[in-house]
Amino acid sequence: MAKTISDEKMKFTVVIDGNDGQKELFTLEKRTRALNEENKNLAVEKKRLIKLGQEETAAFKNLTNTMKSNSAEIKQNKIRMGELQKQIG
Repeated sequence: MAKTISDEKMKFTVVIDGNDGQKELFTLEKRTRALNEENKNLAVEKKRLIKLGQEETAAFKNLTNTMKSNSAEIKQNKIRMGELQKQIG
């Protein structure tokens, strides 16, 4: 009793709309630049508050939290941008 060996070919087609991918990539790049610029401005404001001795104020803590949030979003954007670049080629 012999087993039959079969050779099957499967063909998959992945369609990626390059225009949508490029548009999303451009949007992510633009947002990342804006967040980097905002973080620079927040860092300047944070230094000003440190010079004034207001490190324990709500404003200082709010600046710190905003910078952390922006940095997390930047990191996620970079990951997504890498994925899109691989898909677009």
